[in-house]
Amino acid sequence: NKHSHSVQFYESDNFLCASLSIFATKALRNGDAVLIVATKEHIEDVEQRLRTMEIQVENFKLRGQLRFKNAEETLSTLLVNGLLDRDIVLSLIGTLLDELADYPGIWIYGEMVNVLCSAGNIEATITLEEIWNEVAQTRSFELMCGYSIGTFTSEGHGTAFLDVCGVHNSVTPAESYLALQDQRAQLQFIAEMQQKAIALQTEIVRHRATELALRNREIELKRANEELKRANEELKQANLDLQAANEATRAKSRFLANMSHEFRTPLTAIVGFAELMMDPNLNFEDRRDATQVIIRNGK
Repeated sequence: NKHSHSVQFYESDNFLCASLSIFATKALRNGDAVLIVATKEHIEDVEQRLRTMEIQVENFKLRGQLRFKNAEETLSTLLVNGLLDRDIVLSLIGTLLDELADYPGIWIYGEMVNVLCSAGNIEATITLEEIWNEVAQTRSFELMCGYSIGTFTSEGHGTAFLDVCGVHNSVTPAESYLALQDQRAQLQFIAEMQQKAIALQTEIVRHRATELALRNREIELKRANEELKRANEELKQANLDLQAANEATRAKSRFLANMSHEFRTPLTAIVGFAELMMDPNLNFEDRRDATQVIIRNGK
C-alpha cells in the first residue's frame, strides 16, 4: 500500500504543463498508468508536449494506460450545493483506481482542488485532499496535486496555504525557487522571503492601525454631523418659534390699535357733548339730547 501525496505549486501554466509532461513520461516509460485530471487548456497543452517528446499519446489512450479527465466537468458531478458529496467522491476514486489496477503503478495528477481553492471553497478543497489520504490507507498510487501560487495572494489565504501543505506528505515550491542552481542561492532566496514576510507583517500592522484611525475618524465625523444636524433642527425650530412670537406680537398690536380706536370713538363723542352741556345758554331739549348721546356712548 505504498503511496505518495505531493503538492506542486506553480507560477505559470507553462511551467506546470512542462513538469506534468515529465511526470507523465516517466510513469509511462515505467509501464505505469497515468491519470491526469486537469483543465481543458492544461490537458491540450500536456498532450501536445507529450507528442513532442515522442510519446505515442493515442496508443496509450487507446490501451487505457493514459487517461485524461476534465477537472471542471468532473468536479461538477461531485458537488451538491457547493459541498462535496463524500460517497460520490469515494465511489469515483474507487472506480478510477479499479480501472487502472492491472498496471504496476498508478500515477495521478489532479487540479480539481485548485479549481475549488481558486473559487474560494477552501473547505471543499481540504475535504477532497483528506478523502484522498483516507483512500491511500488501503490503495497504492502516486498522487500529485497542482496549485497556482497566485491563488494565495492575500493575508487571509495564509491559513488556507498552511492547510493545503499540511494534507500532503511532500511540498514542492514554485519554479522561481526551483530555478536556483546552488544551495547558497536557495538559502539567500529563503532569507529574502523571510525578510519580505516580516516587512509585509509590519506593513499589515501599520495598515490596520491606519484603518482603525480612519474608522475612528469616520465615527467622529458621523457624530459631529449628527450633532450639526440636530443643532440645525433646533435652530430651525427656534426660527419657527420666533416667527410665531413675532406674529403674536403683531396680532397683539393690531388688537390694541383696534381697541384704542374703539375706545377713542365713543370718548370723543362723550367729551364733545359734555363740553356742549357746559354751555349755560343750552336749552333743555338740546341738553337732554346731549345727555342721551353721552349715556349711549358710555355703554
